[in-house]
Amino acid sequence: MPWESAQYTWISAATDGGIVLGVFVVGWILTRLLRRFLYTFTRRTESEFDDLVVERLTRIIPWLLAGLAAFIAIRIGPKTPELVATVDVGIRFALIVRITFILAKLASGMLEQRVLPLGGVGATTLTRKLLFWAVLVAGLVVALTQLGVEVTPVLAALGVGSLAVGLALQPTLTNVFAGFNLSLAQRLRVGDFVRLDGGQEGQIVDIGWRSTEIRALGDNIILVPNARLAELIVTNFSLPGAELAVTVEFGVAYESDLAHVERVLLEVARDVLATTPGAVKDFEPIVRYKGFAESSIPLLVILRANEYADRVAIIDAFVRKTKSRFEQEGIVIPYPQRVVRQVGVEAGA
Repeated sequence: MPWESAQYTWISAATDGGIVLGVFVVGWILTRLLRRFLYTFTRRTESEFDDLVVERLTRIIPWLLAGLAAFIAIRIGPKTPELVATVDVGIRFALIVRITFILAKLASGMLEQRVLPLGGVGATTLTRKLLFWAVLVAGLVVALTQLGVEVTPVLAALGVGSLAVGLALQPTLTNVFAGFNLSLAQRLRVGDFVRLDGGQEGQIVDIGWRSTEIRALGDNIILVPNARLAELIVTNFSLPGAELAVTVEFGVAYESDLAHVERVLLEVARDVLATTPGAVKDFEPIVRYKGFAESSIPLLVILRANEYADRVAIIDAFVRKTKSRFEQEGIVIPYPQRVVRQVGVEAGA
């Protein structure tokens, strides 16, 4: 074999391998100790980004030490030039592959921690995986060049193969590209509360390869194919901001003093906004009369919530307090009624 010589045998190779393995174990132990030391500083900060950098980048230390040990060991003793060259290429290849994996994980983690611009409100599984594979493929291309592999023919062959695979997986790829478009457009983001044109509503949990996961208020999961979601009419209650108006509509009797009704409703609304969790406390409520109905004068009261999920508690508190206050003030919310007049009917007929 090209690496064998009269003096360098399997025993010598095993000895060198044991040394490299021992150095790797020592490096792993040192990494654990160094990580604990660095964590005492990074945990004092509010950001989790420095913890992520320390956790990912320290993983390369055992590999660097093992690579250095192999680099030195292969040059001590009787070694053939072919063996030295082969080991050097192997060291470079192994280090590039390992560093690539670490950088890919770091980039994906940065996206998850919302450090990169692509992260937005919340990074999706699709964007994290795409970024991971983009870094990984780039690193593997560099690693293959270290082995003397011509990358251009390989990429050309992959291009032809990808065309055939793309035709076979067209529905799946349609969902992938639709999900990628949704993630980049940032009109639907992880954490947003949305309502679909079919009436389903909930908070977006994730945008994956094939479908978007929405958690309904009942804690159920709604899965919508990405291509289908891109075609739907979607109301996003989290854009342009999480705050939203909360309207309550009802009517009061025609005999009511409208100025008195408005004053009472504003007092109740201010109390609700000041005491209900999730309400925008500094918002000035609004009362507006809408016209004349058959049995009442319709009106609406506008309050404001910090986010969509808070509107239920605000409406509940407003309805309870308004009913109690109306009973005290003698304000009537009439039942539906209609006055019918008969014309041309003789008296007593």
